[in-house]
Amino acid sequence: MAMPTPSSAIGFHTQAQWITMLEQTLASAQRQRSARAGLDSCGVPEWVAFERRAMHEAVNRARVDRGLSPVTEAHVRWAEERAVGHGDYTRKFALYCADLISSE
Repeated sequence: MAMPTPSSAIGFHTQAQWITMLEQTLASAQRQRSARAGLDSCGVPEWVAFERRAMHEAVNRARVDRGLSPVTEAHVRWAEERAVGHGDYTRKFALYCADLISSE
């Protein structure tokens, strides 16, 4: 799947502000991991699906604010997969999701 590339015009918010907002979104979802110990209907850990959904919703709220169409959950999974394995996973996931916000 071809992923969008960041736009040079990012509206009234900066990339850094989006990264901070997304880090806070993900950290909030991560604090709820212990309450989501099961698997969803697709066999995905509930906490993974919950965190992915939280990031998907945050990205799309910001995109709508910019007058852009929403991205799919596949785009957010792509961002998540790029972050997996990094010591600063939360920061990387937020960074890659911020790229989705700034993409046309």
